[in-house]
Amino acid sequence: MKVNVVLVGIGGFGLIHLKEALEGKTKDLINITGVVEPYPQFCPKIDDVKARNIPIYATLDEFYKEHNADLAVLSTPIQFHAEQIMYCMKHGANVLCEKPLCADEKDIERISEVMKETGKFLLIGYQWSTSKTILKIKKDIMDGIYGELKSMKTLVLWPRNESYFKRTTGWAGKKYTTDGVAIFDSIANNACAHYLHNMFFVLGDTMGTSKMPVAIKAELARANNIENFDTSVINFTFDNGAEGYFIASHDTDKLIDPIFSYEFEKGKIVTPTNAQSGDLVGELNDGTVINYGKADPSTNCYKLEVAVRLCMGEKIDYCGLEGASVQTKVINYIQKNCEIYTFKNKHIVNGVMVVDGLTELLEDIYENPAIGKLTKFVKENG
Repeated sequence: MKVNVVLVGIGGFGLIHLKEALEGKTKDLINITGVVEPYPQFCPKIDDVKARNIPIYATLDEFYKEHNADLAVLSTPIQFHAEQIMYCMKHGANVLCEKPLCADEKDIERISEVMKETGKFLLIGYQWSTSKTILKIKKDIMDGIYGELKSMKTLVLWPRNESYFKRTTGWAGKKYTTDGVAIFDSIANNACAHYLHNMFFVLGDTMGTSKMPVAIKAELARANNIENFDTSVINFTFDNGAEGYFIASHDTDKLIDPIFSYEFEKGKIVTPTNAQSGDLVGELNDGTVINYGKADPSTNCYKLEVAVRLCMGEKIDYCGLEGASVQTKVINYIQKNCEIYTFKNKHIVNGVMVVDGLTELLEDIYENPAIGKLTKFVKENG
């Protein structure tokens, strides 16, 4: 049995999905019934697509006039997620949608209703939430091995050059489209969204859910010429009083892949080096050490395999609507309630807009979590 798949968007992460579907270990389980891409000429693998006689369409409407699919894989800009998820489900497809779930939290209930009407599943492509390593950690937290949460913190410093923010004029770094549709593209909701989401996901009461904080504060700033923010310090509090800090920036002169420390009453879970290359480790107060392995899936497209196997009827834990909706709600809150400031004392270093002293400040915030420390680095919002 092969699963009929339509790939919607074959740029960005969509290219990784395409490579996996054509060449990866999932290829024997997939029949690509079509590709939807308005600019296929820019895809490095387009000749392979054409050589296999896979039909190419500019829109989903055009695809569904001639074909159908068991699974739609959406690798499209954030502002299209909600409508495309619902459209594909109404046309008979289960959906794997790249993160985040959607831009506007008002669409969460709409998507939920369509899922109930159609009986289709929705997998949101947070890489860590399909990682077997992260799922093992979550299971241990759920089983009480670590006890109640005391605090958690995450740091990611990913310098990005000017071309990153100019990769598209329609949505990169924007809050809304010209006609008022929410986008909320930012470091916290795109490049580093996996790591913010993970802080809520591992605390969920079930394998498919996340934990919603009861209070949220954030310092948001930008160095690049964008509408939204490219640096964030997000502070949230859970119902037991435990606090979390998510610290991330594109405006630093140093690269730090995600590191975190989740502290509980019976121990902690940490990244001794970093979450990209190092193993995640649980350290219990009684001296027990649990090596969970690397956070990222064994392949970057493990989530495509999960979606395909779900279509085949296999029972696999995954992050769906409930697990992904907390991130969307948190992002909506900070976008609507927190000011975005502009950094001062910034300059270009190797093509990256760098804020003087920001690297050291964010490292200090990680070591000594607190809100309000960005103030001296910013000028008036606007």
